Amino acid sequence: MIKKKNYFFLTILATLIMLLYFFIKSENINIRKFADKEISSEKNNGEEIIVQNNLIKKLSYFSKDINNNSYSISAEYGVFINNSNKIEMTEPYAKIISNSNKIITITSNTAIYDQQNYDTKFTGNVIIKFENKEISASFMDIDFTSNYLDIYDNVIYTDPIRSLHTENISLNLLTGDILINSNNKNKTVNFITTYQWQ
Repeated sequence: MIKKKNYFFLTILATLIMLLYFFIKSENINIRKFADKEISSEKNNGEEIIVQNNLIKKLSYFSKDINNNSYSISAEYGVFINNSNKIEMTEPYAKIISNSNKIITITSNTAIYDQQNYDTKFTGNVIIKFENKEISASFMDIDFTSNYLDIYDNVIYTDPIRSLHTENISLNLLTGDILINSNNKNKTVNFITTYQWQ
């Protein structure tokens, strides 16, 4: 009788351990206490993302519209902004790929990314590269509703044959049209170009 009770008890214990193992393994989010701070980890595209309080490590987002244009942004660190769908990212790297395979890359010191509409505000040492062109500035906003990149404050545009210093550049994401202007009507836009005669 005692052997049957032990066997029954061991069977139930083994079943509970197996269920607990499979339940924990199948969870995408594990929360544990470490040094009196709540830390959670979750798997995103095979990579583990660590969330500590509001700090997220190794985050990335990807979106694609109905015209097959894509936008991705990633960063080593991000912080949720309270009561919003926004994340402040540190040293972000973003890429816009058009349906015709034209690529725009963007880096900066920080960015605020809106998870709901994908709009992003880049701040500090903004560098935009596309084709053989580069634009550097203090700030850049991506507005996917209007399909514009607005680049402003200390803007320098360079390509192999010209250099341009201005306050604002707007780039239409649908047409590729570029609008260059100044905030001050009395201030001029400096445009320097070099031509290579063949």
